[in-house]
Amino acid sequence: MPIDGLGPQIRAHRLKRRITGTELARRAQVTKGLISQIERGTTVPSLDVLSRIAVALDMSMAQLMEAVDAGPDYATSAGLGALPYDPVVRVDRRRSVGFPKINQVYESLTPTLAGPIEFSILHIGPLSAEATLTYRHQGQECLLILEGALVVTLGDRQFHLNVGDSMAYPSTIPHSYRCAGEAPAVVVMAETPPAFLDLLSAHLEGQGR
Repeated sequence: MPIDGLGPQIRAHRLKRRITGTELARRAQVTKGLISQIERGTTVPSLDVLSRIAVALDMSMAQLMEAVDAGPDYATSAGLGALPYDPVVRVDRRRSVGFPKINQVYESLTPTLAGPIEFSILHIGPLSAEATLTYRHQGQECLLILEGALVVTLGDRQFHLNVGDSMAYPSTIPHSYRCAGEAPAVVVMAETPPAFLDLLSAHLEGQGR
């Protein structure tokens, strides 16, 4: 699924920083033509390219993913005052990004990644235990299994979760998750503070993708 509005968002940040398309391409180590295609929305960048563009713009992945339709007229008519975004995320308007190396697809369920909590759906495909990433960071995480089954390793313990099962834990404890069996797991995750995209990108960057 493409990330709606991502191209114009990249262009807006590039212009704000007074960086030409040629210079952005040089910094991100891609062609000027690719930058043009991305900004016009005719091409969806890979995670690798998206990460390099974020670095070239001196931004985090989460900041770059802030491609939302602000809808100021909607906010005013709904009596929402100065709310700078539409609070509703339609099912066909979710921001999403795939991580082929670890067989995951991330879908954001929140209209902005700048808030205090991150709400998302993870599609987690089969992956060996050795290839599964382990995370440890500040905050709290909650999981709910919508489809399939998930094995969550928390510290030195493993928890097997099935459809309808949920789990919450401090994310300061080392943790990892992978689907159990060959069927993908679909998981709703709530996390505070928002960190998933940047953490995942950092992990993959460290592994050289």
